[in-house]
Amino acid sequence: MAVYRLTAALAFFLRLSHHYESQIRPLLEVLQSQQVLKGKLAKGSGWNTDSGITKKNVRKLVQEVAANLCA
Repeated sequence: MAVYRLTAALAFFLRLSHHYESQIRPLLEVLQSQQVLKGKLAKGSGWNTDSGITKKNVRKLVQEVAANLCA
């Protein structure tokens, strides 16, 4: 549940920011936030499951934020 809330808060912050294009988007690129979010969808160290995030609604939200707001 924490991943869902954090991702939703990130999406809300990014969507409503007045400085998205000029300041936040370049910062997200430097931090490689899109790759980090997409990495949460795959198996990795620290995951208890074989495929990263397993809940459908959380996976969809993470995919949308990574594709649309962190691109």
